[in-house]
Amino acid sequence: MTTSRAGNLVRSVRRPRRLEAQNRALREITGNLPAAEQRQAESVFGYLSNMLTWLTMRDENGFSGEQSGQAISWAMRVLIDDLRRRNEAAGAQQARPASRRHTDE
Repeated sequence: MTTSRAGNLVRSVRRPRRLEAQNRALREITGNLPAAEQRQAESVFGYLSNMLTWLTMRDENGFSGEQSGQAISWAMRVLIDDLRRRNEAAGAQQARPASRRHTDE
């Protein structure tokens, strides 16, 4: 189904909605980051949540579906933790008065 014409049709209808929902959720932890970094995060999460990622892990690493899920979940958790940390730091930097930012640099 994942590489068939029927699979492509199903994905083409549902995937954009899933990606938009995923991107909205990511904005909660990337809202203070530059737009380019937000887009990078969206792209990486979009790739990780793609069925072809699961197939690649199976074909190249011999992973079962469960092993692929665990690896993808681990990668997402690591990225979320990093994004959250950097987003909070960026928010704190933006909240500081401009005069204070210039004296610290």
